[in-house]
Amino acid sequence: MRILPQDFDGFIRALPELYGLTETESRVAFWLAEGKTNWEIGVIVGCAARTAEKHVERILDKMQVENRTAAAVALAVMVRATASQP
Repeated sequence: MRILPQDFDGFIRALPELYGLTETESRVAFWLAEGKTNWEIGVIVGCAARTAEKHVERILDKMQVENRTAAAVALAVMVRATASQP
């Protein structure tokens, strides 16, 4: 089940303002919310799995959540909230 928007670029542009994420962290956050592993994220964004893991750690810290699931839920809520605005 897809919880994130089809508009990948619009989603990526919204995250720096909302959570202070860098562009790379925003891309990683998108794939994290899609349920990808660190290894899969690394392949997609072009970095090592360990680098993806460090990005995830920074994302969780900036979003002030404890784990990947909480980050995915927060991102899904953000998408729903922005989608319902006129």
